[in-house]
Amino acid sequence: MTTLDYRIIDFDPHTISEEFLNKYFELDDNFVLEIDPDDTPYPHDLHKKMIQRKNPEREIFRWLVITAKEEEVIGYVRVTFVTPLANNYDSAKNFADMEILVKKDHRGKGLGTKLFRKTLKKVNEHGGITIISVSQVLDISHKFCEKFKGKVVQEEAEYRAYISEIDWKLINEWKKAGEKISQKEKITLEIFEHCPEHLIEEYTEIYTETINQRPLGEIEIRHRISPKTRREHEKTWIDERGHKWHTIITKESNGRISGLTEMVYIPESPYYIEQLLTGVREQYRGRGLGKWLKAEMALFIKNQYPGIKFILTDNADVNTPMLSINERMNFKRTHTLKTFQFEVKILSELLKE
Repeated sequence: MTTLDYRIIDFDPHTISEEFLNKYFELDDNFVLEIDPDDTPYPHDLHKKMIQRKNPEREIFRWLVITAKEEEVIGYVRVTFVTPLANNYDSAKNFADMEILVKKDHRGKGLGTKLFRKTLKKVNEHGGITIISVSQVLDISHKFCEKFKGKVVQEEAEYRAYISEIDWKLINEWKKAGEKISQKEKITLEIFEHCPEHLIEEYTEIYTETINQRPLGEIEIRHRISPKTRREHEKTWIDERGHKWHTIITKESNGRISGLTEMVYIPESPYYIEQLLTGVREQYRGRGLGKWLKAEMALFIKNQYPGIKFILTDNADVNTPMLSINERMNFKRTHTLKTFQFEVKILSELLKE
């Protein structure tokens, strides 16, 4: 392929033609199926809602690679900057996040390099960015990142537990053990979608605490979830997209929240559920609350969503406590996601034309 065979265009999902928007979705669908041929990509209507939603905490720029005859989208790149409205602005303001896709039969022809260069130009125009971060699944993408001196700062794997393979006997044992602790120490469970107003201050406090206790390798960015952020997420996920976002919490005898677990069900993708954060405050650990919460959520999923095939979750390889729980539940690794970070100064030298 020569430089005359394609062109790179700006991609604004709000103004681009339906034709090119659908061609972008086809590129993304093919990538999903390349990672896992048994997977099912997001329905295009849902994907459109997701990509067109404006988030005041993020500034996003996108480009597409289009063949000369405009018959096909063969590449995509996105770069994201946090804005001062973001809760984690202070820790993330010098980072840019990048996503890059090149269609399988067009790799190894310089497209990735050109998209990287396009991204770097925007990063330098933005100013103040010292690190570009990108997460990749495929081995060929890992080699591409290594070529440009990317440093692996985290390895995170996707795990799946098929409902038919979960050790339900063990799950019920964890539930019974939790109920025994509950009776002895007067611990209660509470489940919700929209967080109750009387809990939201404390809930976002424990959420921030536990999400930042996850081992993240060398990643320096930390999160801060506020009541405002939680309400915005509820509006997007539950009210606008129609997702089912369930949270179970444990409350101590004094009313304090000690642990939480959450999951999301997307009606348009009814064959799986995504297990999100599970965490227990440090002072309340060592009593089996994490296993109890995981057991209660697994049983809730089984009863509430009998049609799903598997539960999906992500875990950093260094998060051994949660890996241990998930492995005993029969979660199995499907693929590994490596996060690379690039120093902008070094990248600028390597990508000089």
